[in-house]
Amino acid sequence: MENIKKWIIFVVIFIILLLGILLIVLLTKKSEQGLLGSQNKDTLGEADTSVDIATTIIPEKDYNTFFSIEKNLQNYCLYLRVGNAKALYELVTQEYISNNQITEENIKNHLPKIESSDYEFKLYELYVNESELYPIYYAYGEIVQKQNKLEQYNIVYVDRSTLSIKIEPLTKQEYESKIKGTKQKEERKIQRTQFNELKQITLSKEEIATKYFKNYIYQSLHDQEKAYSSLDEEYKKAKYAGLQEYKQYISNKQEQLISMDIYSIKKQEDFATEEEYAKYITNLKKRGLNKYAVTQENDYTQYVCIDDYGNYYIFKETAPMQYAVILDTYTIDLPEFKEKYTNATAEQKVLLNIQKFFEAINNKDYKYAYHKLDNTFKANNFTSLEQFENYIKTNFFEQNKLAASEAEIQGDNYLYKITISDATSQNKNTVTKTFVMQLKEGTDFVMSFSK
Repeated sequence: MENIKKWIIFVVIFIILLLGILLIVLLTKKSEQGLLGSQNKDTLGEADTSVDIATTIIPEKDYNTFFSIEKNLQNYCLYLRVGNAKALYELVTQEYISNNQITEENIKNHLPKIESSDYEFKLYELYVNESELYPIYYAYGEIVQKQNKLEQYNIVYVDRSTLSIKIEPLTKQEYESKIKGTKQKEERKIQRTQFNELKQITLSKEEIATKYFKNYIYQSLHDQEKAYSSLDEEYKKAKYAGLQEYKQYISNKQEQLISMDIYSIKKQEDFATEEEYAKYITNLKKRGLNKYAVTQENDYTQYVCIDDYGNYYIFKETAPMQYAVILDTYTIDLPEFKEKYTNATAEQKVLLNIQKFFEAINNKDYKYAYHKLDNTFKANNFTSLEQFENYIKTNFFEQNKLAASEAEIQGDNYLYKITISDATSQNKNTVTKTFVMQLKEGTDFVMSFSK
């Protein structure tokens, strides 16, 4: 009897130890994420727990992984551009080589061609079939050559044990089928060679903000349908009647946008003489991102970018390169503005609204500014939007800077004397106007000003 008790105690202790070991293994595997087994997800949160990530191909949300895969595909594109057959042969999967009867001598005939040295590869989407050592990535991007764009769909196989990769081109249909499919376990071991090393990078918040800013500027000039589709839906409905109105907005700001787009810089062959080209280069003033800020909201990361002209570009990012864009702070009320406005005094609210009015004017959004005028003032002074626009262009500056005096209250009206100067400092003159404002419900207001 005593022996049976000892045996039962031994079995119980053994089971407890076994369960403890299994728990440690499970917790260790759960913590292993990313290209090298650990990712920084401090600003993006966890995946939707309602999705079965054990069987589903999911978007890659880790910054370092996303931009490291982009870097490796950029290297691949470099080999395409210079025609490095050996590098391409080492990078492409053996299946693709066998299925297409590829040799090192003919491989360049079976892969995309990049004709211009003035190009860039941009990764837009990345999905992952996760595995502890052998993750598989499905990548969609574009090879950009000014107006010419070449869509690229690829599988990228990674071997974390050897820090090496393999790439296989896909058609668009194959790519869409892959990302809608289910996860398949595949342990694809990759031998490390001269040209297939896994490159890894880490981007700072500033570098990511700059990337988003430059990408939007490029699309607004060279791919306006894609730029329009990237706008925040609430903002888009409030701001534009449709794509054509957005294109007109871009046309009005084209000079500013061109000065911030590297693909819009002219080359010597665009000029009749060397003297004309030299004059162009001398007068060329490159503009771009002036400052940025990053905040973490509940379900997205917000990048607020301001260019050298004072224009806003607000990116609401849900995953790397997946964002919705807002182009000003006045068309719709952002959460931070609502909070600031709610806590402001009446006089502070008036100033915030005057700033909104002039942000619209600086943004050449005359429709918004015209809509905010008091109806009686509008009827007596500006019977049409065109008349108001002509007045603004004649009496104010291309970019306006404000200085305010103390507010004066007359019944329901708040009066502010505002001194307006040229924000670019090219014109030393100033304009002084008295603005009269009535605060309405919520954040609404109407106003007039001395002519």
